[in-house]
Amino acid sequence: MAELLDLSASSGTSAQQPSPSSVPAAPAVPPPTAPVLNCGVLTFPFPSVSPSDPLRPPSDMDATSALSAARADGFGFAVTSLSTPSDPVRRDVTDMGGPGWTDGIVGAARGPRLHDVHAHFEADDPVVRRAAEHDLAYQLDWAAHMGIPAVLLPFPCTGPYPHTYARCLAGHALAASARGLQLWVRLPLTAAGYDRARRLVDAADGVAALGIALDVGPAVADGAASSPGGLGAAVALLHLFLGQNVRACCVGTVDYATNRRGYPALRRPAAGAAVCGAAADRAAGAAVAGGAVRARGHGGAGGVRADRAAAVFGVPASSAGTAGGGGRAGFGGGDEETPYLDYLQSPLQPLADDLEFGTYEVFERDPVKYDRYRDGIASALRDGTAGDVYGKVKTEEGGQEKVEVAIYVLGAGRGPLVRAALAAVALVNAAAPPTSLTIVPRVVALEKNPSAVIFLNSLVAFEPGWAGTVSVAACDMRVASSHPVVAGRPADIIVSELLGSFGDNELSPECLDGAQAAGLTKTSTVSVPQSYVSYLAPVSSPRLWAEARSQAYSAGCPRAGPGGAPGGIQRATETPYVVRPHASAQTHAERRCFEYSHPCPEDAAPPGPDGTAACFPGPPGRNDRYARLRFGPGEAARAAGRGCGYGLADARLGAVAADADAEAVGTTIHGFLGTFDCVLHEPVRGDAVRISTCPRNFSVGMFSWFPLYFPLSGPLRVPPGGSVVASVWRRSDDDSVWYEWTAEAEGPDGETVATTTVHNVEGRSYKIRL
Repeated sequence: MAELLDLSASSGTSAQQPSPSSVPAAPAVPPPTAPVLNCGVLTFPFPSVSPSDPLRPPSDMDATSALSAARADGFGFAVTSLSTPSDPVRRDVTDMGGPGWTDGIVGAARGPRLHDVHAHFEADDPVVRRAAEHDLAYQLDWAAHMGIPAVLLPFPCTGPYPHTYARCLAGHALAASARGLQLWVRLPLTAAGYDRARRLVDAADGVAALGIALDVGPAVADGAASSPGGLGAAVALLHLFLGQNVRACCVGTVDYATNRRGYPALRRPAAGAAVCGAAADRAAGAAVAGGAVRARGHGGAGGVRADRAAAVFGVPASSAGTAGGGGRAGFGGGDEETPYLDYLQSPLQPLADDLEFGTYEVFERDPVKYDRYRDGIASALRDGTAGDVYGKVKTEEGGQEKVEVAIYVLGAGRGPLVRAALAAVALVNAAAPPTSLTIVPRVVALEKNPSAVIFLNSLVAFEPGWAGTVSVAACDMRVASSHPVVAGRPADIIVSELLGSFGDNELSPECLDGAQAAGLTKTSTVSVPQSYVSYLAPVSSPRLWAEARSQAYSAGCPRAGPGGAPGGIQRATETPYVVRPHASAQTHAERRCFEYSHPCPEDAAPPGPDGTAACFPGPPGRNDRYARLRFGPGEAARAAGRGCGYGLADARLGAVAADADAEAVGTTIHGFLGTFDCVLHEPVRGDAVRISTCPRNFSVGMFSWFPLYFPLSGPLRVPPGGSVVASVWRRSDDDSVWYEWTAEAEGPDGETVATTTVHNVEGRSYKIRL
């Protein structure tokens, strides 16, 4: 689970907090005596959302005692009421210092005007409307003054849509972004709740400060009790909800019962608990509400201890000292992935630009990729020795015959693939029978970055086992034919890690074709990777879409902005971005898009008289591609296991959602996520060695690639039972490569009901330089 009080925006900035020395101690709130979890407790009744029984905390709520009771039960935070204009005095503001408010309190807006939104915010009388708006602004101002990180707000799900109230929330959310405050609008897990959430988030333009507090308990319980199809519908709806910036998930103590041992336990089946776990894992926090169920002999807040509540959400206990003990796995574990969530980055262009030392260092920390490369190279070596395709040499020691294998590492960087190649040779030699010939590697590291070449030469000089085995060729692989280290000596195996987030967006096809044209390969040469396929999937994410639009006002577009050139928004929404999605929902299973294999087929490059590939640039547009992909109706339910579009798909959730009878609601598409599946080497016998960023077979633990996000210029509304159709082109000219894309929405009858423009026509907004 993510940290509850991580107020960082996706741009990487965070709200300033007062220094500990400037804030008085808070002796009234003891430190937690039990593991603090990313769960909170509401010490007032927290019923299901309805116009007759809204979110109304009592006016005499004391935040100090509420937090003390919550901490005694191991919870990380408590939800208490905010001050209203009728509350001139509060004891807790003098009893509790700043850290208690900023680390342990979530506020709840209250009052008669919020009790009946339609009668006040939607009133015909402007005086009544202004009074309601003033009341809301007063409470939010006080929350920001106290440093409270988040505020819970009601939202009606019956009656007409409250346009004025939604406008107020959108305006306050925009201001809250600069104040370090989050607005959590509480909505139920129903089709009506999802429709309200979608419209509200769209009205706020996807601003990150506006989130949803999702009441998952009743819907999951009812669905589990009714039928598998009912629970499946709840899971499918929950999946779409999580694309609407869900910040917290709520269950009530009404969903618990005291078990035989005297402790609260969930009433609903394990499948329903799994739904809650999926929700909390992608939300900011979890809240247990109410006070009706209490463990025997336990006098805490609400009686449901945090460790038992957390079991509902699949969260392990943590010994962290503040709210938000759960961490995301990534970069080898911990919270290192957190700063990248929903943070858009321009894709690397290593062919045109030289990477920096720190960039190499980050990617070399990947615990999975280089092990897979080692295994792929070892698989290629075993096939080659079994097929007797390598030349034999006699060593000076006794004239014993050995096998010499030329391994060329294309784009060696700081040498991680060289290490993988040497490790593969050692692995194969160690496992070979005594009668087998020993492999003697001749490794050539080709690198065009002059700074990285210094590092490689230093490794050759000082790294044990490199001298005499590894040679460095400081050149571009596409023009390496004249370099003395490789001239006239083609490789047996070429190894590269030129894949981008979409497989081909760092120009791996052009690089490897260029190396082939430069004479680095021959008929028997094996490439690692051997082939790769890009995949595309629609994504629903107002957050990603808003972040893409905000790039128009960033330093990367100096001519754009409120007073700049009008092309800023167009350029920003026609640029693909690398992103670690989080507040998003992949709405359909990914589809195969573009496919490549290396070395290129013989009919595209006839071998020369000496067995090497003919020097050819390839026919114009040889690596251009076009794909038209249709994502059919009903897939939104089955795609629930795909989550945010990053990581291994949850087959359990997908199976539960597949039982849904039909899609109850439509969805809104904000773009597409591109991933890839790569076969490093497929042996003659045995399973292929591969790496993948596709949810269907994601390489768990690998972090070198996040998906590539293709934004849309505007949200695309897909009606219930409708389909999404994507058209994607990969195009090129003499000095660059670019993508163009468009999307269509079809109704249940197959008729097109909405379409977008073709994005990035002729590469007008974004190109990848050759």
